[in-house]
Amino acid sequence: MSVDCDVVIVGAGPVGLTSALLLQKMGHRVQVYECHAKHYALPRAVFLSHQAVRMFRALGVLERMKSTQALQDLHGRVSDIGTYVDANGHTLRTALAFAMHQPGVEEELENACRERDIPVYRSAEVRDIVDNGRYVEVNFIKPGNVEGTMVSLNTVTASFVVGCDGAKSTVRQSSKMGWFEYEAASSRWLVVDIIPTVSGAMSQWKDSYSPKQILDPKRPRSSVPSQLARRRWEFMVMPNESTEMVTTDEFVWKMVALFECGPDTGAIERRTVYSISGGWAESFAQGRVALAGDAAHLAPQFLGQGLNSGLRDAKSLAWRIDFALRHPAKNWRQLMADYSTEQLGTTKQFVTAAKAIEHILTVTDPEDAKKTRRTA
Repeated sequence: MSVDCDVVIVGAGPVGLTSALLLQKMGHRVQVYECHAKHYALPRAVFLSHQAVRMFRALGVLERMKSTQALQDLHGRVSDIGTYVDANGHTLRTALAFAMHQPGVEEELENACRERDIPVYRSAEVRDIVDNGRYVEVNFIKPGNVEGTMVSLNTVTASFVVGCDGAKSTVRQSSKMGWFEYEAASSRWLVVDIIPTVSGAMSQWKDSYSPKQILDPKRPRSSVPSQLARRRWEFMVMPNESTEMVTTDEFVWKMVALFECGPDTGAIERRTVYSISGGWAESFAQGRVALAGDAAHLAPQFLGQGLNSGLRDAKSLAWRIDFALRHPAKNWRQLMADYSTEQLGTTKQFVTAAKAIEHILTVTDPEDAKKTRRTA
């Protein structure tokens, strides 16, 4: 049977768009479907691995990302060493980091897709997929041309489908790939992004040159100087504090004042509270359907592996799908099973490690904190 394209990518985040560019570079016809009409314009991921940077260079998008400051050359500006410190500022451990602005990265990836004739269909909500053995049907809806009109049901066929559609993945659920929750959410964090309103303010704020995890039992917190144009902080929310309380202007400015930042030099770009959880799909591939990124796994932010692991999925999966498309008579199903085994093994390691770090960071008893400092 003739199919509409070789691969359908569901989800136009960084993992989905990178997957599309990788497969198109290998010579395959790719289409991307995204339920949202526009990019989510606020920051999320802020760390990128050097492995991901090399991937973007090979795809020919790195220089444009750097020119728009979606990715920043940190040398001489912000250390690419993240630091774990205790409440007194004593260094416990260091870790590699690289700054990014996710909305800018997504914009440049989508621009590259469109320039290379990769269709990116927005406002297209995938409802279910059907793997028929020889091909896959993807059923999606689009809103009518006039507000209030009925949506239209559409079907596209492909040899393979890659679900990059986030933690609530329709692709995963439709394919009945189970989900394993490693641990129930055990801590809540207030995430704050501040934009400087005064020239030079960023360099005056405390800890402006090195990402830090501060193991302070009074208020565990993270400091992330992620961009020239913004600054990220994360503060643990205590059990007796409500989301409504910690997201007020008064509370946010009280927190960032710990880093000598205030409303006289900055403006709040984003504030949100989220609960830390971790888990993974029980399988990353089934037949002609595969998962990548948050659709396949969720990790706490403490190792900076959420987006980076998704990009590794994209690279690991792309060459396998390329082989399957070029050699359909070969045992490509074993390759897809190997993808699941390979990435699942890595996933379990970094999710469990990130949860272990969470337990270290979130100690609020002073005596326990002293023990933690000795073993960290």
